[in-house]
Amino acid sequence: MQRPEFDNIKDYTEFCKYYWYRDELIKICKVHGLKATGSKIELNKVIEAYFSGQLPIT
Repeated sequence: MQRPEFDNIKDYTEFCKYYWYRDELIKICKVHGLKATGSKIELNKVIEAYFSGQLPIT
């Protein structure tokens, strides 16, 4: 299954259907002005908050 670009993903449930490397999560967070440090689990929580509208998280 080919993964879509992050900006084409509509919600966190869809985001979770795909595997993301930690480096990719860091890049996503930086591009969107989010906190871009921590473990992969922490970065996933930042992205979950992003999709739920809980900003800013820098």
